Amino acid sequence: MDWAIVWGDSLEMYVVALHCSMSSGLYHYQVRDNALECLRQGDCTQLLLEMIQAEPYVDLASSSVVLFITGCIECQMIKYGGRAYRFMQNEVGSVTQMATLIAEALELGSCILGGYNDDGLNDFLQVDGVFESVQSVMVVGKER
Repeated sequence: MDWAIVWGDSLEMYVVALHCSMSSGLYHYQVRDNALECLRQGDCTQLLLEMIQAEPYVDLASSSVVLFITGCIECQMIKYGGRAYRFMQNEVGSVTQMATLIAEALELGSCILGGYNDDGLNDFLQVDGVFESVQSVMVVGKER
């Protein structure tokens, strides 16, 4: 049985396009359509600089994209009960690692960031911060 289809997706992916072939803006990955849905058009660089503590180690302003993974704890609890948070972290780690490996295969720089304003990013992504919240932030840069 495919639990993601029966009970809903437990992880969501959001992409902020900064300097790449896509139009600048915030996108949500639609799993069932394998497509990106535009949630907000326009340059989000300044908002991200205010909410993510990356500078001076990561040049966020000139990055190609920023990936956000959110977790839905309710969906995890349906699948895993009392171990929901543990398995959500396992899934987030697996997806983040896969994104890092894909960036490496494409010869793109990437960096996973832990310093960010949780509430600010949750608001930016239009998630409630309780039942769905930001779990991982990854910056993908330019070709090396």
